[in-house]
Amino acid sequence: MTDAPPISADDLATRDWFFCGIGGSGMLPLALILHGMGARVAGSDRSRDQGRTPEKFAWLESLGFQMFAQDGSGIASADQVLVASAA
Repeated sequence: MTDAPPISADDLATRDWFFCGIGGSGMLPLALILHGMGARVAGSDRSRDQGRTPEKFAWLESLGFQMFAQDGSGIASADQVLVASAA
């Protein structure tokens, strides 16, 4: 096994990120941190699709997050980093 090179904060900030379940208690803080570092962050969430907590998702959009239906349509590039959880 080889050691992977360390990832810098600059590396994280220059990538495009897509969070499945972006409104969840684990995903939302991670998405906010990356967005705060200057990364482009998009996401989807079933709760948004079902009309639950619309103010949370409106707030994310007001911050500049691009929101998509949770149907795979937000995955636009092989260069995006997909963040998902089985939780």
